[in-house]
Amino acid sequence: MSIPAIANTIHNSVPMLDGSNWVPWSKAMKHFFSAARATSVITGSPPDKEHATYADWQALDEQLYAFIIAKIDYSLWYLVEDDNPTPSGRSSWSKLKPHYERSTIGLRVQARRHLYHGITHDTSQPVGLFIHEVVTAAQKLKEMGCSVEDKEITDIILMGLDSSFDHVRTSLLLLDKELTLEDVKKYLNSATSIATSPSFTQTQAFAVSSKAKSSRSPGYGHSSSGPSSTTSPTLIDSKGFRWCNPTNEGHCHRCGREGHIAARCMYNMPQEVKDWIIVNSKQNRHSEVQKANSVFHFLSSPYGSPTGSPSPSPPPTPRHHAVHFAYSGHSFRIIAHLI
Repeated sequence: MSIPAIANTIHNSVPMLDGSNWVPWSKAMKHFFSAARATSVITGSPPDKEHATYADWQALDEQLYAFIIAKIDYSLWYLVEDDNPTPSGRSSWSKLKPHYERSTIGLRVQARRHLYHGITHDTSQPVGLFIHEVVTAAQKLKEMGCSVEDKEITDIILMGLDSSFDHVRTSLLLLDKELTLEDVKKYLNSATSIATSPSFTQTQAFAVSSKAKSSRSPGYGHSSSGPSSTTSPTLIDSKGFRWCNPTNEGHCHRCGREGHIAARCMYNMPQEVKDWIIVNSKQNRHSEVQKANSVFHFLSSPYGSPTGSPSPSPPPTPRHHAVHFAYSGHSFRIIAHLI
């Protein structure tokens, strides 16, 4: 009996069994068995030797042995090898299943640790993949005889979501009705992360800050070279934040998200953004100090002319001249007495 072409295609997609991936491996192999019309070889009993179909069944059983061992790491071949001179797919499967689905305290602890702490939500992949990994890890515990309710799986999924899905998670938690696992799957698969662009590196932040010359900083990820310059397109970090952008009206001027103001922003600011703020504020402060010194020297010079170039004209009557300038965000008033 030949194996259908579609079964060969599925078999090519089955991962290698390495000892730690039994659950996904066995699921993939079951899909292969189904496509090969060989489910009865794995789960059923062989027909009587006198039955007309026994020869076909035995031929298929021998073929399945080769397909099974081809997807097992060589170091694990000892699990399916035996003294039987006739290879048997059914015999191989009956040895693998109890070996990996047996329940011991060590395996249970390892499986629970993986379920609660070993799965990371990768936002570069569809959220459905993260959900599938959690459900698969829970299924492994169930096959060990452990009880894992759907409510527990739902809680683990919501707890493990990346922070870029905070808006979705909050919306689900605020619903009045109790959500089922299928409800959560449906909502999350239809939702999208707001993180769309790669984050700025610290080197890029310093490069941007060195170009910022206007009195009002255009924000992290923006640059300006003067009053007439144009602002570069908004850059969003990996979490979906637009840090320190006061031009983004209707959004928090600290994190760039909607729904709150900077005074009540509770998001943790990345260290590279803090470094950018420090460098930028130092440059602005240095620039304003230079401006203040220039004004002071100008007002201190005779008749307001540059120092060392006094005018021969007679000194005017004493008067005061008020000068305003900004220094690090505060307004100062200098009263200079001209002689």
